[in-house]
Amino acid sequence: MISEAASELMSHVPQIRRARGYRLYASNERRLLDCYQEGGRALLGHRPGKLIHDTKNVLERGMLSAFPSAEQERARRAVLHLLAPVTGASGLESFDAWFLPVGSPYLAKLRTECTIRDLAFPDAPPTDRTNEPENSAVPLWRPWLPADSLNDAAAALASHGRMLVRIPLPSLFLIEVVLAGPDGLPSLRIPPIPEPVFKAVSVVCGVLQRQSQPQTPGVPGFRACGPYLWMNDHASLDHDEYARRFSEFLDNDILISPDPAVPSIMPAEYSDGELKLLRRASAAILGAEHGN
Repeated sequence: MISEAASELMSHVPQIRRARGYRLYASNERRLLDCYQEGGRALLGHRPGKLIHDTKNVLERGMLSAFPSAEQERARRAVLHLLAPVTGASGLESFDAWFLPVGSPYLAKLRTECTIRDLAFPDAPPTDRTNEPENSAVPLWRPWLPADSLNDAAAALASHGRMLVRIPLPSLFLIEVVLAGPDGLPSLRIPPIPEPVFKAVSVVCGVLQRQSQPQTPGVPGFRACGPYLWMNDHASLDHDEYARRFSEFLDNDILISPDPAVPSIMPAEYSDGELKLLRRASAAILGAEHGN
């Protein structure tokens, strides 16, 4: 869920009338390069064709309400197959995937009682709570992490028994996925979820398995972990300084993450001109401070 401070920064983004790929089009014909991508929910772009097509077929069958559906089991297996590099050969038997509505009591309790360790930020301290054991930090997995981060994810999952999984589903499908071992989750009463959500999970997992990880070019002032970008001085930034930088990128028609705890993301497709724009803006806003 987006923080209150991040919501305030997003209020400065112009009204968007349409989105395509990794570009946002405002009502005044202004075009923004989207390096936020809803914190990873739009990792596959804003008009992923197969997702739109397959979800539309489900909607046309009238499956707007929550009913028992075989699609839930397909979605579960799709998540487990996607995470096979993390869970190992026994993943289908040893782990389960839970689909929880955003804002559910379990997720709220998890975020209150545990530190969430984003595996896309390997240099982040594993915990920010005094006297909290290192292995109590719940890992957050994202698609297209590099090999060393996948090894880190497997170790964190083995020690903790639970892992948040960021499946790139647009906000239309507001759920979070939790991977857990047999003792990782208590017995939960989860509200019913409409079939289109499960269909979307299956489609997106399939696309991620077929689509190779895009190359991430160097961007001044940022360090990358796969496609995920963090400012070099991320750990020392205060809110006011981050807000100033967010506004300056926005003035250059680039939307970065409004939350310093959430990575910006290099678009999977961009033109030579857009890459030059991003590098030029980053050098002007960040480069002089960091010697890039």
